[in-house]
Amino acid sequence: MPKLETWQKNLYAIALSQFVGLMGGNLVFPFMPFYVQDLGITDRDEVAFWAGLLATSTGVTLFLFSPVWGALADRFGRKSMLLRAYLGATVTMGLQGAAQNVFQLLALRALQGAFVGTIPAAMALVASSTPERNMPYAMGVLQMAIFTSQTTGPLLGGLLASTVGFRATFVVTAVLFFVAFLIVWVVVKEAFVRPAEGRSQSGPLAGLPLVFRQRGLLLLIGVLFFLHAAPAFVRPVVPLLVEDFGHVADAASL
Repeated sequence: MPKLETWQKNLYAIALSQFVGLMGGNLVFPFMPFYVQDLGITDRDEVAFWAGLLATSTGVTLFLFSPVWGALADRFGRKSMLLRAYLGATVTMGLQGAAQNVFQLLALRALQGAFVGTIPAAMALVASSTPERNMPYAMGVLQMAIFTSQTTGPLLGGLLASTVGFRATFVVTAVLFFVAFLIVWVVVKEAFVRPAEGRSQSGPLAGLPLVFRQRGLLLLIGVLFFLHAAPAFVRPVVPLLVEDFGHVADAASL
């Protein structure tokens, strides 16, 4: 069996870490509205509102802090940023299982968005350590790991929630993120060279003018925004819709 090169070891370790970590992150989506109910929100309309707000809070802080973490990655390396994201997810997801009300949960979801962002960090680390000729293959492997985690995570999360409970499932999520942290910490090797001061970016938003000058890039960003926004509109309330189907089925059987 041929010996793996360093970039291949990095790729497979990062892909495995993404599968494990993001599978953990997706465990909680099937029962988030019901967890809101457990925290004291009983009105159905309010449950739907809070479920959407919890998802939005993570996205907003992720949007605000991503440029900051990107600028720090240019100074301190991509591996350190991915480790930071996994560790941040470990702490914030674990604490969500101990929330006593929806306001605490909201604050922790927002804090999660501020400290995570594992997907762009993983992509940047893979891109920085992979030869250009192997980049399409590497990105394909990484995307496969991400999509597979999004498929298996909700199913496993639903099973865990129905057996060990909501709060214990958050603990499992935290453990999985920590396992992902260990995989990257132990296996991945990064030959990072900090750029000279004169060549470093002047700030986290220094690249925005270049983005706005590229119409094709702006169009791509717009398409990706709507592509990801469409399923996000309904994702927080799908569990409530499934619950309604269950009530209808029960009523029909009487």
